[in-house]
Amino acid sequence: MLLTKILFQHRNRWQVIGANMGVFVGLFLLLFALQFYLDMRILMRGARDANLLIINKDLSILNTIGAPSDFGEEEIAAVKNQPFTQSADAFVSNQYRASIAIPDFNFYSLLFFQSIPNNYLGIKNEAGFRWQEGEEVPIVVSSDYLALYNFGFAPSQNLPQLTQASMRLLAVDLNITGKGKTRTYKARLYDLSPNVNSILVPTEFMEAANKEFGEKQQPINQLILSVKNPYDKNLNNFLKEKGYKISRGGLIGGELKSVLDLLILVVLVVALLLIGLSLLVFVLNFQLLVSQAQQEIRLLLQLGYRQSVLVKFLARNLLISFAVIALSVFLLLSPVKYMLGQSLINQGYSLISLWLDVWVWALGTIFSAAFAWLNWRSINNSVAKVA
Repeated sequence: MLLTKILFQHRNRWQVIGANMGVFVGLFLLLFALQFYLDMRILMRGARDANLLIINKDLSILNTIGAPSDFGEEEIAAVKNQPFTQSADAFVSNQYRASIAIPDFNFYSLLFFQSIPNNYLGIKNEAGFRWQEGEEVPIVVSSDYLALYNFGFAPSQNLPQLTQASMRLLAVDLNITGKGKTRTYKARLYDLSPNVNSILVPTEFMEAANKEFGEKQQPINQLILSVKNPYDKNLNNFLKEKGYKISRGGLIGGELKSVLDLLILVVLVVALLLIGLSLLVFVLNFQLLVSQAQQEIRLLLQLGYRQSVLVKFLARNLLISFAVIALSVFLLLSPVKYMLGQSLINQGYSLISLWLDVWVWALGTIFSAAFAWLNWRSINNSVAKVA
């Protein structure tokens, strides 16, 4: 208490409050930007999903008067053999009429089905997306469809909004008609895919249903590709030469990804500038404090106080102040992350975590340690000069 009265009598309270606010805002923005970047990486599903492309032929008036819009076997083979292609597969479409009915909602709709290999789906349990005769038909839909339903269709039709969990509880009647036959299957939502804007059923079901009910062979008019680099000039030239168009489905396209990266970079720069300026204010504030109290410090040293005791006292007060700031940042950031994560999960992005990433905790810890060390050195040097 005596040291506090002696050493801090010259302290400017508003300077300290300003520095604390600057560090708080800067640290919050820094950690929030890192968490946002990590979440965006998950939404883009890393290199594999970010490198998925869905291509189709460009539709024009020529396609309506006889020019083919489907891919032939030679064209598919040419796509697969390109050096930028890691894998390529075709969308298989239903060859029958299909509709669904949801008795709980008194809902009925015609729809289409497609199937692709499971490794393109981007869902948690890809291996479990299978079907056998006598089982319920699992259905995977685009995560964008849930958002369209919740914020577009549902409000206009006075229907309840749904989460991914509640959608899985809905009993669905799947009606298939073809070759003069009609059959109703029990179906349920299996998962939401961030990769493909479509309604997908297992390959086993599609093959069996097309064989039993298929009336007309559907041409292949969409391909899904996994490429090494979606911004490869050779890929771009190939697509232009062939007249193919890219549809990224639910993926974040190159332009949006670039905008997000730029936004994150701007936030990081602003955060670092705020933290840098605030730390400078902290350092200068304590240097000024030591300078203004140099007579008191010399007197304390003459009375027998050791230099290390004074340094520890000043450093402890600074570290307590910063510990309160860091704790406040995490106490605010954690619920913000939880609410944002819950919102994304409700819209079908089930891979998003509700909790702060370990790298956010690590950066906060490393930054705190660096802050403590730098300020201890500054205080130690300032007291040594006075002594």
